[in-house]
Amino acid sequence: MRTWRVNLGAILILAAVWAVLDFFEGSRRRSGAHWTEATTRSRNGEFDLALKAFDEAVRLAPKHVPLYLSRARTFMHMGEYDRAIADLDTAIRIHPDSLQAYTDRGSMRGLKGDVDGAIADYSEAIRIEHNDPLAFSNRARAYWKKGEMALAIADFEAALALRPYFEEARRDLAAAKAAAGIR
Repeated sequence: MRTWRVNLGAILILAAVWAVLDFFEGSRRRSGAHWTEATTRSRNGEFDLALKAFDEAVRLAPKHVPLYLSRARTFMHMGEYDRAIADLDTAIRIHPDSLQAYTDRGSMRGLKGDVDGAIADYSEAIRIEHNDPLAFSNRARAYWKKGEMALAIADFEAALALRPYFEEARRDLAAAKAAAGIR
């Protein structure tokens, strides 16, 4: 009789675990449908409807970082940089090594005029992925905006060393050198 109770207990535990896993998988699938709707609506400029779909997706999958990154971009398109930064802060709390979250937050901070915050975020992105030419180029622009031309030039050169055909960085490097009086 004791064996029956142990086996029944194990079966009940397995059933409970299965039900929980099924619930979360179902939530993830439903959040994915909302995410697809949200990104489509955002691309079409239907920002209010996109945000409703993003909110529902986040409710169903609150630890899914790409949802916060996508919703932040929608906020950016709406000019709501503080809300975008709040979503990016959440993404970073969930996944502290999210290169995209730091890069996007650096962009939002730069758009708000927080050059030092942008530089800090791009520096963190570079720490996470030291081979990202875009992070170097973005940080270079922030240094340039701050008037730190030597650091800007060094970062443009680093971006070009990583991606020699990065034309935007090449053009910006030439302009930064001209602005600094360097040939």
